[in-house]
Amino acid sequence: DELGNRYYEMKELDPSQNSELTRREVEYHAKMEEFEVLDIPTQWRSWLKHFRQDPPTNEEIRRYEAQRQMIIEKAAEIDAAEAKWKVEQKFLAQRVVAEADKLAGTSVSAPHFMQAQLDEIHKTKQPPSQGKEQDDPLMGEPTGQGETFEPGTWDPTVGNK
Repeated sequence: DELGNRYYEMKELDPSQNSELTRREVEYHAKMEEFEVLDIPTQWRSWLKHFRQDPPTNEEIRRYEAQRQMIIEKAAEIDAAEAKWKVEQKFLAQRVVAEADKLAGTSVSAPHFMQAQLDEIHKTKQPPSQGKEQDDPLMGEPTGQGETFEPGTWDPTVGNK
């Protein structure tokens, strides 16, 4: 394979069963002490254990690795979006507490470190699903707080053409 491992298939006659046995083995690219099972691609491990009849092609292994890498990248995007959401929820909860304290007459304000975290997150790249809404000129984000609040705009006919 592309890692330097060599695979062998040996056929032997089994006189007791009057049939042919197939044994498959691998010669590792590294010394046994340095070798790990994950150094063998999944497709080759399946072939070695007789889960598949034919040995995998290099093209098949490359396609699998590309798909695997894409899944890892998408999972990282989802993790980043979830982390952002959690910080925003925590920040909103702090703001609710601060507003309640204001109404109750106490002088506790929302922590400033939370705003810094939100500012940092908004500087980072947003997942593609969120970026599309912001690029749409017919969509507008709400602005302001309290008495200066202005709701965002939304056109339900956009996208239903």
